Amino acid sequence: KIPSEISILKDLEYLDLYSNDIIGQIPPELWWIFRLAHVDLNTNWLTGSIPGEFYRLTNMVSLDLGNNKLNGTLSSSIGNMIALKKLHLFQNDFGGIIPRTIGKLNTTLESLSLKSNQLGGSIPQELESLTKLEILALGKNKLSGNLVLPLAESLHTVQLLSNNLNGTLPDVIYRLENLQNLVCDNNQFSGSIKSEIGHLSNLHTLSFRENQLSGTIPEEMNKLRDLEILRLHRNNIYGKVPLSVCENLVHLQSFYADCRNDLIEGDTFYSDGSAEVDCACCTDCCSPGPKGECSKISVVSRTQPPIQSPSKINNDIHIEKCQKTPIGKSIQKEEYSFMKDYDIIYGKGATTNGSIDLVMDVSYPNDLILDGVRLPLMIVIHGGNFEGGSRKGQASLYANYFASLGFIVANIDYRLHTDEPIIGEDFRSLYEHLRKEEFPMSMENKEEALVSSIEDVLKAYTYLKNLNYVDPNTVVMNGISSGAVIAEWATYGIEAFGIMPLPVKALLSHWGMLTFNANEMNSLVGPNSPPAFQVHHNGDSIVPFNSTVLLVNRFEDLNKSHVLHCEVGNSHDFNIFEAVHSDGMTIIEAEGTWLHQLGLPQRRHVDGISRISTPSSNIKTSSLSSSSSLSLSSLLPLLSLTTVAAVSPSIDRILSKCDFHTL
Repeated sequence: KIPSEISILKDLEYLDLYSNDIIGQIPPELWWIFRLAHVDLNTNWLTGSIPGEFYRLTNMVSLDLGNNKLNGTLSSSIGNMIALKKLHLFQNDFGGIIPRTIGKLNTTLESLSLKSNQLGGSIPQELESLTKLEILALGKNKLSGNLVLPLAESLHTVQLLSNNLNGTLPDVIYRLENLQNLVCDNNQFSGSIKSEIGHLSNLHTLSFRENQLSGTIPEEMNKLRDLEILRLHRNNIYGKVPLSVCENLVHLQSFYADCRNDLIEGDTFYSDGSAEVDCACCTDCCSPGPKGECSKISVVSRTQPPIQSPSKINNDIHIEKCQKTPIGKSIQKEEYSFMKDYDIIYGKGATTNGSIDLVMDVSYPNDLILDGVRLPLMIVIHGGNFEGGSRKGQASLYANYFASLGFIVANIDYRLHTDEPIIGEDFRSLYEHLRKEEFPMSMENKEEALVSSIEDVLKAYTYLKNLNYVDPNTVVMNGISSGAVIAEWATYGIEAFGIMPLPVKALLSHWGMLTFNANEMNSLVGPNSPPAFQVHHNGDSIVPFNSTVLLVNRFEDLNKSHVLHCEVGNSHDFNIFEAVHSDGMTIIEAEGTWLHQLGLPQRRHVDGISRISTPSSNIKTSSLSSSSSLSLSSLLPLLSLTTVAAVSPSIDRILSKCDFHTL
């Protein structure tokens, strides 16, 4: 608890108790410390209400009580705190309304975060006077009525998701020319998106998922050249996305629309009255309705965004760390050759609507191992910001490539945020920790999805480790975007919370993160932690580069093997099959070479026969492909057909393609 005796510190100006295990109530005696200007009690277990005396601290500049268990209502006396620049009360249980006196902070307030509470009523009209505001976060409350926003020149982030706000979008929204993030999902906004949207040229995220917007997508949206995330699905928007929008938005990484593409030609609406968008550059198409499913579609080739000079990138770009670690001589290039088992159910995942099947595809080297050799397991985890994506897209290409190098590759789907997952008790302490973790805005309030996906990765391993051809002691994690966040936490972050870690020997992380806290990074990654090959842009605005830098620094401190491929720029994702790492190798070729240097198997030719070899092993292997004949000599080591059947669940399919006339 915070002792009431703290009030004797009359000259105290800064009180920072962030991220501890403090319980109890805020002592009213704090108001005796008249000089108190900065209070950070974020991420503790505080209960009760804000003492009325607290609002007498007129020198308060920054007040952060977020991520606690506080309740009660917000007093109208908050208008007395006339020096306040930052007011963060998010993720508590405050009820009542937003007091109208908030407007008295019009000359100072820069950041207001009241999201994830139980606040009701309408947004007070007085909020229009907060012209110094830079961040406004009111999402996940019970607010209703029309949207009220200030005409604040510096306002760059507006987060209003999951309320009951309605009406048309106010004209002021199109005048916020420095706005970077506008997230208004799951409300009841109606009307159309006006052509003035083109004035918001600094937008990175524009998300109106699950509203009642109608009309078409205006061509002026082609001016949003920095836009990276665009989500307009589960509305009544229809018509063709202008070609100039697809051509000009070169940074666009995620574009969701209601574009399931099964209308009769010439129609605009389905029989149920829902609309469809004709979209040539959407990344995900969704069926109509609040529970309509979204599925990844083929990635459209776009012009690569220009590389920005360091001075134009707004993020902490760490130029000194942005490099391409040389790794040495390339491995011999070969044509891709693999086989695959599809739609394997590896377990069940609990959700609020009951359990769902957890499904994966497994890719094998085309050389079927027939004499007991076990191959290392690679688990590929797709991206999609915990809301979309699937194993069928980019992740499938990764899986096929590494199967051709001698890995058994499991390409998994997992529970998403939209599935409303329920996590197991063994993972509860990890979840409570991650609730306190700092994540990018796009990942906020998705801790349950992150933990449940880690749980699903472990379920996949439990299923796979018992297969005869899998080496259960050798695992490589391979993650993409949010999948890389899952991979990094599953590799480095779970053991500290009493969860048995996987026997990971190496990590391939593409645009991922572990933590932004250097002390936590040092505690999670130690001398026995596996090495990593990391791929990132140094100005990535979706998953910031900072965590990658901390992991690189940690590896350097430990003198451990690691490789970094960093590109200068602020994009998220690039083609690792085309981008060059070093010595003429593409990134994915460099990853294969690096794994080979770690002693993990590669395909190589010996005496004209394609084999799988492990550098540290003397085990001789036989090979069988669908294009060759079975000879008696190759069957001798099998001894019986039972031995063959134990090798692979797809053995019958493979043998059926072989020429038995030779036998």
